[in-house]
Amino acid sequence: MPDISAAQLQPSAGQPNIPYRPACSQMQARSRSFIDPHTGNLYAPGLGNTMDGVRYDQLRRTDEVLEQIR
Repeated sequence: MPDISAAQLQPSAGQPNIPYRPACSQMQARSRSFIDPHTGNLYAPGLGNTMDGVRYDQLRRTDEVLEQIR
């Protein structure tokens, strides 16, 4: 099954069986990318500096991409 990253880069890679949302581990990695590796602090001022805000935004973005490739 293709992952969302491949579908984002090349829509034809998506094919009809794209998962509704990427695997949990992939969403966690995307959310953790907002953590400053030097300080360990979350840096997401536009998302309220909360991990819930970051997760919600990642899910929203993923849903938008999937909607465009359907």
